[in-house]
Amino acid sequence: MCKKIISLLTVVIFFLGIAGCVSPEKETKEKTPMQKKLATYEKVKLTADISQLSEKEKQMLLYLFEAAKRS
Repeated sequence: MCKKIISLLTVVIFFLGIAGCVSPEKETKEKTPMQKKLATYEKVKLTADISQLSEKEKQMLLYLFEAAKRS
């Protein structure tokens, strides 16, 4: 009798352990107001003729682009 109870408890503990290892389904998070606003915009590629700019102005553009990537 005692051996059957121990076997049953072992099986139950085993299945509880396996059930605990299963990752829960990912919850779908609701978008924040900022994410909703950003979703209304589309990424575009901007082009411009910078041949009229001086070397210093071209260098300034590189700094601005780098700063934009970091923010």
